[in-house]
Amino acid sequence: MKVQKFNSTALVKILNQYKDVPNSKFHKHNSQTRADIIAARDAWISSGEEHSGKFVNIKIIEKDDEVVIETDSLTFRVSGDFVTKEESI
Repeated sequence: MKVQKFNSTALVKILNQYKDVPNSKFHKHNSQTRADIIAARDAWISSGEEHSGKFVNIKIIEKDDEVVIETDSLTFRVSGDFVTKEESI
């Protein structure tokens, strides 16, 4: 099931990367980015469709036993509760 592959614990870990930290390079749009990620996850779970956010493009791909979430500058790999982050340069 998709809910088990991209569970709420993993979602919270990803959303924590977009906290409202004043010195963060993404601070200006962090609250909208979090909303876009939640909407993308919900769309992916319910219909498997991609969701285009207002401030960030989000792509969710299912590969074997993991889920890959690609945003404009960060890529997250989710396997159960385990989340890794890759940042593009």
